[in-house]
Amino acid sequence: MGGLDLEYLAKHFEYKADDSRNIWRILKKDNLKGDCEDYALTALYIETGSMIKFWKELIIGSAKIQYCKSPSGGGHAILRYKGMYIDNWQRKYVDLEHLIEQGYEIKGINYVWLTSLIKVTEGAILK
Repeated sequence: MGGLDLEYLAKHFEYKADDSRNIWRILKKDNLKGDCEDYALTALYIETGSMIKFWKELIIGSAKIQYCKSPSGGGHAILRYKGMYIDNWQRKYVDLEHLIEQGYEIKGINYVWLTSLIKVTEGAILK
């Protein structure tokens, strides 16, 4: 993705909450401002390298955008990919045990791929 890798994303990402609409986006190298869903989607896109592989991983279930409670108690989204987890707080892959030790409450609620498709499409239209 044009020089964008996980290390670059981790270093340059700035958290910015969505306005009243919850828009999901894959961030670009020149604008790495977004929320937890944006970070998770961007990390997956970096891992897969193409939109075809990105959607394939979500559809077959190798990747999931997963809802959880953050250590501060708020709702949060993380990426589960190939058994490991990454989010805009950890900014690196960690295992489930590490997240639990940090105070995350994993609820087992995954956004199905169709939800991701709708939210990303909505984000592209509303930008």
